[in-house]
Amino acid sequence: MKMRKIVITVVVGSVVAILLAGMVSRTDAEVIRVISPNGGETLYTGETCTIRWESTVRIKVKIVLIGDRTVVRTISKRAPNTGSFSWSIPDDLSEGSNYKIDVVILSTREHDESDTTFSIRLGRPRTGTLMTKLSTKMGKMRIENISNLDAVLVLTLLDKPQEVWRAVYVRAGEEFTTRGIKGGLHRCYFTFGTDWDRDSKRFTRNTYYFRFKDPLKFTRQHRKYTVWTVTLGFGYSAYTVKVRESEFPRWGQKRQRTQ
Repeated sequence: MKMRKIVITVVVGSVVAILLAGMVSRTDAEVIRVISPNGGETLYTGETCTIRWESTVRIKVKIVLIGDRTVVRTISKRAPNTGSFSWSIPDDLSEGSNYKIDVVILSTREHDESDTTFSIRLGRPRTGTLMTKLSTKMGKMRIENISNLDAVLVLTLLDKPQEVWRAVYVRAGEEFTTRGIKGGLHRCYFTFGTDWDRDSKRFTRNTYYFRFKDPLKFTRQHRKYTVWTVTLGFGYSAYTVKVRESEFPRWGQKRQRTQ
């Protein structure tokens, strides 16, 4: 609300009479208003959210993520004031239910934020390495996931089957090449599922566990080194065997004990 002084005058001939002078209130139209996320939503890291707002001007805006009334991250320093912005939610954001979006008009500093808080939860990992032990070796593996479920492939040395040397997450229908695999015989395990839990290092729904029957041998001779291509899918019983969940290597627990 803003106050304006209103003066009404009447002119009769050359006589000016002041009839009313006082203070009345008026409401300005909002210059900017956040539409979404505007409170109550649940967003997930690794996914894309469309931030939407309305504005009566076309001056560029700054978009920030707020948590507990402090700026957590600047999403865009100078975004076009088009009413929407596509935001890829970073994987490193902390889970929480106290987030808001604030959109600021750059020249005037007028702004609006989400009416109430929304939540951010950890989403499915992107295709890539989940963990690895450092190596300067040159072995390489190309992993293709042709199933309709996300997969995690785990390598262990043959003589240490419960010590995970590398773990790779491959989303459904995607592929990934992992490099720097040390020489020797490796056991190769993989699991399919949905709703990956980062703490337990397990899928929590629709889970399947497999191991390739034969170990994979990585060697290097001069400048030549082994390159394996493995395809992850169902119906490869000639090359894989099902295993129990308890047989699937747990690298999270092993890593915690060695810290």
